[in-house]
Amino acid sequence: MKRINILLFVICLFFQTGFCNPYFIPKARNLIDKYETIGNNVSRSIVIDSISMTKEQIYGKFLTIIGEIYNNPERLITTKDNINGSVIFKPSYKVYDTAFAQIYANLQVRLDAKEGRARVQIIALDYRQIVPSNHSDINRYVALLPPFVILDDSIPGKNKENKNNILVTNMYSNAFIKLDEKIESIFKCFKSMLRKESDDNNWLDYKDERHV
Repeated sequence: MKRINILLFVICLFFQTGFCNPYFIPKARNLIDKYETIGNNVSRSIVIDSISMTKEQIYGKFLTIIGEIYNNPERLITTKDNINGSVIFKPSYKVYDTAFAQIYANLQVRLDAKEGRARVQIIALDYRQIVPSNHSDINRYVALLPPFVILDDSIPGKNKENKNNILVTNMYSNAFIKLDEKIESIFKCFKSMLRKESDDNNWLDYKDERHV
């Protein structure tokens, strides 16, 4: 009985860590319903209401928040439209980091202001994948990778050559989970700051990593 309990524990541990199902992480698949596919990109947006500011004040607050979150914000901002109350900037975040590969998610964040309201739209443009062993540095579209697609030969039991695609699927699924966490943190940041509920210590989570 003791051996059976140990075996069951090991099996449960494998399921929790993804080894029994490495090609397909359920958590990553459960997240994709929150996103809209736009061509080869994926997008999410929120509307923040009950803001005690005018449209012009919210627009100014956008720029203040970006300046407090990121180093050299002017190099990230691509659009500043004070007439329409819109700001667009493009940060990058590390979402996967191992000895074999690093993945950075390149985002486009659009901020739109109205009287007492704001919209935050985040588009995940692509991943920048760096592999130190062969000095490769390539960009891949988020919507064309797991968990949004299933690689044809990543289904267990089909053949002996599946290992590479299983590892790739596992890697990008994990990267997407981290990406979703980053997007959630950006939403939370703007919501709290626009409603004047921020804590300065929270800014540490939003450091821009585009320079890497």
